Amino acid sequence: MRFKSKFVTNEPGFNLGFSYQGTYKMGFYWAEGNYWINSDRRLKNSILPMEPVLSKLKQLTPVSYEMTGENPDHIRSIGFIAQDVRKLFPGAVRVISDFNRKGPVTNDLNTMNYKYFGVLAIQALKEQWQQLKALEEEQAALLLEIEELQKQASALTGKK
Repeated sequence: MRFKSKFVTNEPGFNLGFSYQGTYKMGFYWAEGNYWINSDRRLKNSILPMEPVLSKLKQLTPVSYEMTGENPDHIRSIGFIAQDVRKLFPGAVRVISDFNRKGPVTNDLNTMNYKYFGVLAIQALKEQWQQLKALEEEQAALLLEIEELQKQASALTGKK
């Protein structure tokens, strides 16, 4: 599966786009320096709400590392180990067989789609918001109960 690149001229600001089998997939917008990916509802089917992700996200271990190979300055990066992520979020990892990067072939190279984590983060925030809302409601009920108990204690002791 290979993407074909083409110059896009009908949309102001987009100067490089990618399509696959005749379908436009993404483009670079030179005026902003950003890339844009298709996300139109009309291009999707079988749309389902996400399952809870917070417990899985808590199992991920962010790491700091140096890439092997062409890294003579030992520049450190941050991220995840794809094999670990694949166990929890297989959709974020793609395995490429027979990858060659100026050297011997690397079989079953694990690659990651880091933009996947933006969506996971939003889902996790929604889950935390629901947890916070439940705790706030519980706190409000407990405060009302404390207030009622204080009134009852005052009535029994005659103190206000």
